[in-house]
Amino acid sequence: MIYPFIDQHCHQHSVRFLCQVFKVSTISYYAYRQRPESMRQRANEALFSQIRLTFREHKQRYGSPRITAALKKRGVCCSENRVARLMKD
Repeated sequence: MIYPFIDQHCHQHSVRFLCQVFKVSTISYYAYRQRPESMRQRANEALFSQIRLTFREHKQRYGSPRITAALKKRGVCCSENRVARLMKD
């Protein structure tokens, strides 16, 4: 959670300063930036776009149980807990 925060605020403050504040090394921050995106992250992003689409189709009235059911009707396999977690973010 620290590294994405540093990514978002590196235009306002230097990376070195932000790393010192959070007590992480700049080397570990730059190593984080060069890591390829994991398969789970890609799957979560694809699922999140489906969740957002379903949520908007139903006039932003569906919660995670109904969205999960709607996604399963479309053939998207996911759990209610995962949908709820992605909706929180």
